[in-house]
Amino acid sequence: MHFRLVSPDSLDEARWDALVSQSPYPRLYGRRWYLDAMSEHRWMAIVGGDYQCIMPVMVRSYLFFSIVRPPFLCRQMGPYFSANEDHNASCHELNSFLKKKFILVNHLVSDAWGDNSAAAPRQNHILWLGKNYVALAENYNRNTRRNINKAIHQGSVIDEVTDIHRFIRFMSDNDTTGTIAKIKHQITTMVDKSMQLGQGHILTAYREKNRDMAMAFYIEESDRIYFILCASDKEGKDTKAMYQIIDHIVRKYAGSEKYLDFTGSNIPSIARRNEGFGSMAEVHHYLKLYRFMRK
Repeated sequence: MHFRLVSPDSLDEARWDALVSQSPYPRLYGRRWYLDAMSEHRWMAIVGGDYQCIMPVMVRSYLFFSIVRPPFLCRQMGPYFSANEDHNASCHELNSFLKKKFILVNHLVSDAWGDNSAAAPRQNHILWLGKNYVALAENYNRNTRRNINKAIHQGSVIDEVTDIHRFIRFMSDNDTTGTIAKIKHQITTMVDKSMQLGQGHILTAYREKNRDMAMAFYIEESDRIYFILCASDKEGKDTKAMYQIIDHIVRKYAGSEKYLDFTGSNIPSIARRNEGFGSMAEVHHYLKLYRFMRK
């Protein structure tokens, strides 16, 4: 298959969107609006053949070479295939194309990636919401039930809000890594666009009105609920309000045939929290390629 690197402006947008939707591994991270927001319009598109295989990449160009690295909050960025495509063969060819085109590739790909010699496994958690709430809650572990009840008994209330700046401010104030402040513009653009599309939702937990102690943001897209961002202040952590927020999402979408996608994590404490809701592990990969690798 012949691969080419093209700008998003040169894409057949309808065919790109259709392939992302119809691929065996459809994901939010292949949507053009999401990529535009999180890369600040700096992503490029790899197109194989007559749109039989596609993959977005964010390219950084320097004097004599270019590298690929994923934008923040972009996981499982393809590749996206037509249903009858030989996935393993296409990934092998795409692997060769990437090494010829870029001196270094750091990329997050889905489990569709057939050539795993240079791809390290990463963990995600998903929870199928096809059952009714009572049946789903039966799969919560004892610690999860205890934390939800603690939040409720301490007077925590969950509400949906639309104030994006309030959310960004809370996230920044409670991010010890400083990452949110660095990508504030991208996140603001992404949240705003998702809400315009009717897909983005901001939840807050509070005991006193307008006194947020935990907040979360998720996107409803296709058959998944993507739990994108969340944070708690000291009161929220003590109250275990984030457990109540996640339970609120499970209650809302129970019986919907959708998956709650926790968008991670390899961090043990977060993985335990996710698993406490009855979620199962889903593998994706961190792809690292050098031009002079033998394979």
